[in-house]
Amino acid sequence: MNKSDEQERAALQGLMTLLLQHTVVLIRTDEAPEGEGVRGSGFVIPWEGGIRIVTARHVIEKGHWAVEAGDPARGSDAPPLTEGELWNVPPAKRRTLLLRIQVDPRSLDAVGDDIAWANLDVDRDALANDPEARFASLPIYTGPLDATPKTGEVYAFAAVNRDEHHVDAKAMLREVSWEAYMTLSALQASEVVLALARKHQGHGYYRGASGAPIADRSGAIVGVLVGAGTQQNELRAASLERFISAMRRIESGR
Repeated sequence: MNKSDEQERAALQGLMTLLLQHTVVLIRTDEAPEGEGVRGSGFVIPWEGGIRIVTARHVIEKGHWAVEAGDPARGSDAPPLTEGELWNVPPAKRRTLLLRIQVDPRSLDAVGDDIAWANLDVDRDALANDPEARFASLPIYTGPLDATPKTGEVYAFAAVNRDEHHVDAKAMLREVSWEAYMTLSALQASEVVLALARKHQGHGYYRGASGAPIADRSGAIVGVLVGAGTQQNELRAASLERFISAMRRIESGR
């Protein structure tokens, strides 16, 4: 591996670590009918003195959901890339807290795209006085909310999608689904289409990743992962900038 390859690999490692630090896990807390999802992804943004959890609309429009708040001391560095490009995050010693969230109904059809947001549905005073909650935190994305995808740029996402027991490791490992070096294939009125840099990994690989932020090399989020594209090696995203603009108009009454 030459120096430029090492630098590129280090840059990718840094971006994936950043994405894993800002991608939160959403857990369904009621019993889901067969065929409906029980886990999704999202990210947290500051908004009007509070926060909002942004995700794919299809993730949270049905059922009751909570966001997983983690122990900030545990770290969330992306594991080193392996030859098989499979990343596992051992969660055995993680301390987590599930915080109820409530979807904002105005956000469900703000743009008609597969994107929405939710508010925390918790008693802040009770949370502040809960000794277990002292160890929990939500990562907040503070980058631009108006970044848009551009031709010539590359994009990535990384999401923790399921816990599985690995016999060889003798531990429960949290598997990470990810894509890097995606490029803009089409920018449509209601969605962003991204071409994969490698072959599609199968729908099971991406299960639970819906709602994950899609970011450029700098870490600026441009969209929310919503599903597969119409072509085999494509993924679809909803535009964050389009959604945020619509929510600003709705909340201002315009």
